[in-house]
Amino acid sequence: MTTKKKTEVDKRKPSDASDAPRPPETPLARRIMSATPVNGTLNVVSPCVARLPKEELRKLPLRQRLVLAAIDEVEKVGFERFSMRRVATACGASCAAPYKHFKNRREIFVAVFEYVADVWLERQEKTLKRLKDEPLRNQLVELALDYIRFLVENPQLRSVLMVNDQPADETFLHVKARISDLSKELIIRFCAEQQIDLRVARVKMYVVRSYIYGFALMFCNKELPYNDQMTRFIRALIHREIDLPWKAGFTEADISRGTELIEYLAKLGPDVAELRREIAPNQPDADA
Repeated sequence: MTTKKKTEVDKRKPSDASDAPRPPETPLARRIMSATPVNGTLNVVSPCVARLPKEELRKLPLRQRLVLAAIDEVEKVGFERFSMRRVATACGASCAAPYKHFKNRREIFVAVFEYVADVWLERQEKTLKRLKDEPLRNQLVELALDYIRFLVENPQLRSVLMVNDQPADETFLHVKARISDLSKELIIRFCAEQQIDLRVARVKMYVVRSYIYGFALMFCNKELPYNDQMTRFIRALIHREIDLPWKAGFTEADISRGTELIEYLAKLGPDVAELRREIAPNQPDADA
């Protein structure tokens, strides 16, 4: 055991103990992020290193502490002004410590996106387990609603996903696309069940995503009340979008622009057709 110093600096600094055995990385970090509404109010759970109990913080491997501190840093200054030195200081580590785990800023950025994706994946799995006996349509709608709650309840993770200077190259787009993998699988199954063209479903998916991000921001900005009544309204809105015919109210020019959108979206992350082939490789491709 390291002898505790009496100075404030040393009290703040958790022991690195790089040679000591570490507990597994995943469970504790994910538990820190599991936020849910309590009694109709927000129970905001933040990954902020400064807000974690010291005893919990000390249990985390340095790599995880660095990722959590990096999320704090992104929320405060974005990606362009991101500082590895400030991240190390927040963890009570030396300036050289981050480079033992990440070669450069790019690697820690990838780790941040992967962390967000893992946290949301665990929450999705719990939601879908609870809804496993519900029709696929209901599972899709409730998953969309839960993503709104996730964004509202985790402001720092929302900042990572929505900050305007986030990296936009192919690597980051693919890592970020993992966030939608489970919902895409549900969409594929729902489309097969309802005989819906996946090209149409892809566009509808982005319409629903615009609802998700738009309502999440309006809740966070207090433009709308965050309550059960609004949840019921959004649920009905998403059900309505699923039911609307693809060409309803569209001109030929609108449909042409929709086709361009489909081609553009196909370049971002794993395509739904690719995912379908992975899930059911022997199924004929309806998009052909």
